Amino acid sequence: MEKLKGIPAGLVKDPLISDERVEKFVEIHRYLLDERMQEIAEQFGVETNLLLTHLLHHFTTL
Repeated sequence: MEKLKGIPAGLVKDPLISDERVEKFVEIHRYLLDERMQEIAEQFGVETNLLLTHLLHHFTTL
């Protein structure tokens, strides 16, 4: 994203995934949230946990 001059625009949640499945997935995979993931979450202004179950949405200004 940075190489393409992308600007963080938020996250997109898959409407087909239930909140219950999201919670379970986050519990199981929380160990994947390292310092780099925390930095990305800060750039997007969201909770780090959301990066496990949401898609990053950005746009570029070329």
